Order: sequence, then C-alpha cells, then structure tokens
Amino acid sequence: MKEEAAFPDLYLIPINFSEASLNACYYALEMASKLKARIKLIHAYGLPDVRPMSFDDTEFYAGTLATHITEIREEAEKNMASFLEKITAYSKTKSLPEIPITTNLINGVPDEIALYTAESEKPVLIIMGVSGMETRTFEPMGKIASRIVEKSAVPVLIIPEDMEFKGINEIKNVLYTTAFDETDFSAIGRLISIVQRLNMDIYCVHIGTENNDPWDKIKMEGLKEYFNKAYGKTNVECDLIFSKDIIKALDNFITEKDIDLLSLTTKKRNLISKLINPSIALKILYHTRIPLLVFHG
Repeated sequence: MKEEAAFPDLYLIPINFSEASLNACYYALEMASKLKARIKLIHAYGLPDVRPMSFDDTEFYAGTLATHITEIREEAEKNMASFLEKITAYSKTKSLPEIPITTNLINGVPDEIALYTAESEKPVLIIMGVSGMETRTFEPMGKIASRIVEKSAVPVLIIPEDMEFKGINEIKNVLYTTAFDETDFSAIGRLISIVQRLNMDIYCVHIGTENNDPWDKIKMEGLKEYFNKAYGKTNVECDLIFSKDIIKALDNFITEKDIDLLSLTTKKRNLISKLINPSIALKILYHTRIPLLVFHG
C-alpha cells in the first residue's frame, strides 16, 4: 500500500527477453522515474505440445512432460533474473531514482496474458518493444503488439527496437494525429497530462486526402480554441496536411519537425469494417521508427 501511495501509476511491460523488450524497459524506467510510476514485467512462456499417445506410453510421457515443463519454467526464471540485472544496471548508470519493479512468469499466450493482466491490475499504460522494424517483417513480438493495440482498453506505448534512445529528457516534440472524433478530447487530455510533466511540445495534425473540405478547417479551429481554453499553458501547434499517402505525409512531418513521439486514437470497429479498411494504427505500428502511443476510443 505504501508503494501505491508513493507510486500511484502502474506501467505494465510484456517482455520476451529480447533487445526490443530491453529497449522498452529503458524507456519505461525513465518515464517512471519522472512520473512516479511502478513497473510490472510479465513474461508468458509456452509449454510443449501435448500430442495423442498410446496407453503404453502414457506413464513415460507424463514423467517426461513434467520434467520438460520444469525446465521451461526454470529457464524463464533464469532469463528474468538476467533481464532484471540489465535494467538495474541501466538505472544505476543513468542515476535514476529507485522505483518498485515486480515480475510475473506465467504460462499462456502472450497477448492474452497481457490483456488479462491489464484488466485485473488496471495499469495506466502498457509499454512494449517491437522488433523487425528495419526490415518491415512481422516478428513475433510485433504480432503480439498489434493484437494488444487492437484489443486493449489501456493506452499502449510501442517502442521500436532500432530507435536510438538518448534519454527521456531528449524527448521534446510529440505529434498527435487527429481524425476529428469526439474521442480526441479524452485522448488529448491524457496526452497533455503526460506532456506537461515531461516538458514536451505538442503538434496536433489532421492528415486529409482532399484539400477542398471546409469542415476540416472549421474542426481544426475548434480544436485550437479548445486547447487555448483548457490547456493554455501547454504549447500546442495545430496544422492541416493534405496527402493521398498518409504514411509518407507522416514521415515528412516527423522529419521536418523533429518529432520524438507519435500518438493517435484508434477505434474498435466491426469485422466488416476491419476487412474493408485495415486500421491505420496497425499500419503505422510496423512503419514508424519513433515511439507510438495509441489511445482507444
């Protein structure tokens, strides 16, 4: 209870002991040290396939399986201990204040375990590392991250493995992409609560495909007015971008404005909608080389 009082927020970090997971933990440690958050590391390990067997083999197989399960668990415990040593060493190197870190090893499907833990423990944020960004391949952790992004009710922060992390103090500019939805106001409010404590500036951008929609300009003016009234002390710059290639337009803006964090809101949609129009959030997930913070509408 004392830890929860001193560190009211909880960051949940699913890990697979990879460099991508390690990079995500470094990012999380620096955020947690600034924002007074606890960290929970969870690793879901799989068990061997249980295949049909003859009656004569049952006793032998049961003993072998029990031994194999024990070995898998022990290997996971060993990897977790080594992982904790690495992030502890990082904290000391960066002179970060000590924060509570707990761990959990559990058998199951990684994304299902992460979502169940998030539902039961109510973290404010899920933080994950994603590998395979350079080659655009769907690495296992990337597939897990995409499913968590799609199903989680908790905001998810994705950290690319190949991102060069220079420390939380070097993160200055945040880009929020708006679709002019009512969920923007809630997401922007939560984003600003983070940004204000980390001294970041926000760019709020809508990327449209047509340059002749007067409603886009009216809606953006409304957002500007909302920002000024609700968050007058926060530096927010609003802009409209028109391009038929959303990903390319994002890339150009990120480079031009030296963006350090990309944020957006994704809405749960029905199956037909998903098939016809795949989520832009998942496209960006496999494209961006900067952290991606996804809120859910």
